[in-house]
Amino acid sequence: LCPLYPHNPEVLLNDLKCPSDLLDFGKFSDSMDYGIGTGTPLLHVVNPAFDYVPPQLVSLFITDA
Repeated sequence: LCPLYPHNPEVLLNDLKCPSDLLDFGKFSDSMDYGIGTGTPLLHVVNPAFDYVPPQLVSLFITDA
């Protein structure tokens, strides 16, 4: 992870990309369970444009402030 914060206001930290960049849904569609009566898959794919580390995995945060 890069310690530098992007100061460009055009850079969005919560920018999400298309899930199909990670998974070929045709490959996994045969093995996925579908919700009963909903017709929607029970698989949710999040593809953030930037790295994300869940808070429970961060034990130390160092800053120069």
